[in-house]
Amino acid sequence: MKLIGAFMFVALAATSNAAAPQLRTGANFTGSTYGIDSSDVPPDTDGAVGRRHIVELLNGQYAVYLKNGRRVQSASLDQFWAAAGATVRGRLADPRILFDPFSQRWFASTPSFNFGNGPDDLLVGVSKGPDPTKGWAGFTIPFAGPVGTFVDFPTLGIDRDGVFVFTNGTVLVVPKSDLLADPPSVAHAVLVQSTDLLTPLGTKLQPIVSLDNVALPEPLLGPWDVEGTVFRRWSVTGPITAPVLDASAGFIPVTPYQGLGNQGALQPESGIGIFTSSPMFASSVVMRNAVLWGVQTVANLGRAALRWFAIDAQTNAVLQEGLIADPIRDVFMGSIAVNACNDVVIGFNESGPSQFVSAYAVAGTTVNNVTTFGEPLLLKSGVAPYEVTGGAPVARWGDYSATVVDPRHPLTFWTFQEWPSARDVWSTQITQLKLHKGGRAHDEAEDDDRADDADVNDHAKQVSRCRAG
Repeated sequence: MKLIGAFMFVALAATSNAAAPQLRTGANFTGSTYGIDSSDVPPDTDGAVGRRHIVELLNGQYAVYLKNGRRVQSASLDQFWAAAGATVRGRLADPRILFDPFSQRWFASTPSFNFGNGPDDLLVGVSKGPDPTKGWAGFTIPFAGPVGTFVDFPTLGIDRDGVFVFTNGTVLVVPKSDLLADPPSVAHAVLVQSTDLLTPLGTKLQPIVSLDNVALPEPLLGPWDVEGTVFRRWSVTGPITAPVLDASAGFIPVTPYQGLGNQGALQPESGIGIFTSSPMFASSVVMRNAVLWGVQTVANLGRAALRWFAIDAQTNAVLQEGLIADPIRDVFMGSIAVNACNDVVIGFNESGPSQFVSAYAVAGTTVNNVTTFGEPLLLKSGVAPYEVTGGAPVARWGDYSATVVDPRHPLTFWTFQEWPSARDVWSTQITQLKLHKGGRAHDEAEDDDRADDADVNDHAKQVSRCRAG
């Protein structure tokens, strides 16, 4: 165990002499706020970053920003999907969004909960170009799964050939070529269903976000058992227009950690705990350099902690795993991003008896398959307790966050986190994070000047840039 600052990092891999990268903030601004931009609780904080724009997609809110933080477009979530051409029949929630640097398009998904008035729907959308303000094409796909027509917490992934949405024992597979066609369509979309996807834990699987831009098979990954001893991996394989489910990859043993159940995160001036998420993989699992990286909330010494992991995508071998934890405070709502040089940034929330829920990030560098993390960096301090329970045992804080690599420069990351800006008022914080790795720290002004589209998608050039700093 190694105590760094106020955080205890428990490395479950070989030790490394590599120096952790320094982390500092660039642009750091408040995005949306309850009562001003959205009336939904919780926000389910999600966002993505393109070449020049940032998109925030939340419960009740769609917003586009320039990278200096200036908002240039906004709409309600319902208005966003209606303008894209999708049919909105019910209540929208659990939105997801990704930017694909290879196609230079944005992809979004949101379920429509129709409350028994016919099947629930899966809404899938694609931007008309790299500029999200120039319009979207949206599609409504009625849902049918192996045990009913209701959706539950859909998750979103992409690879070279497809866009994938998982929910309730089913993977919606949409060929990327359909969505990128003129006009876009979902003509060859397929719902791949199997009760084998329904785990004992009732977990939500993550179709991976491929930063390697590889084709099928598309991995699906999630925790399997209540005891937290194994992950389970599936794959979507076959032609993208006729996909099938492959369960042969099987189980991946990991260090056992259980969830906290209804025990919420501590916060000052309140006896009500904050929801910290179940052990499911709530935020994206990413594949970089043929390694699957993810993060989940687990219980450690009676408090919420984050288990991060790196798994070989070819062999399923656990290359490394570890904890970001604290003995008296809760660490939760994590999300992970990895660049071409295997530098890692994890964004998360933290709270405790003397600290309201606040936004943090921590960076690590990987040498010889060992990732060494530096000290956590405070991004935004919460200012008040949050006690909106909706009748639940704990305050409904949200289900996930997002952390991504900027496509313009591999040493620039962004994280989207939630914090209480007033009593019972959530806000989102959008933070640019800059890595400094021994050489000079790169200038964010270079992001728009040095990288063209070929550089963004050239792995060797990305590695050269992140090594050079």
